[in-house]
Amino acid sequence: DSFLAHCGQVEELANLTTQHLADFSEDLSRHFSVRTRYHRMSAIFRWLKWAHHQGLLVTPPAFPTIEVPGHDLQPIPTQEQVRQMLAAPPDTLSGQRDRMLLEFLYGTGLSSRECARLNCSDVSLRQRALQLRERRQPMGPWLTTRLRSYLLDVRPRLLVKKSPSKALFLAERGRPMASYCIALRVR
Repeated sequence: DSFLAHCGQVEELANLTTQHLADFSEDLSRHFSVRTRYHRMSAIFRWLKWAHHQGLLVTPPAFPTIEVPGHDLQPIPTQEQVRQMLAAPPDTLSGQRDRMLLEFLYGTGLSSRECARLNCSDVSLRQRALQLRERRQPMGPWLTTRLRSYLLDVRPRLLVKKSPSKALFLAERGRPMASYCIALRVR
């Protein structure tokens, strides 16, 4: 399985050829997914690049072309499916937060990771916009109104006085919601 075992006949790194890499990549394709093969071949490429920078390899072999894994995009939900999702959270404090979270993600198109990084200071209700690291994201009037209600009514009840968080979305104990927790609520 390992690259070095696969190239057992190569006694010196300088004798490594593009054919060795292509053979190993082909062997991986028989046993592993495109994603696994891509990650393993990328690790080998980084290792060879490191060996070249360390002077252990004068000229690294040309790297064979490998297939890049695609993203498994979920289908876009219909309006009816979105209505059902928004109606799903119970009418509890965390349910109100989850409903706002769903509306927010749907209304902004942000990823769960981007959403987890947001602080209250990144929100401008007056300008109806969010300030993200690399861009400014507009919000529609309906979402702005819903977010204002969340900030005034729901979020303060999730805060913990001992350690108040600046995160926009908080977990039950007042800590910032992690991106994986946000992603779980959307599924």
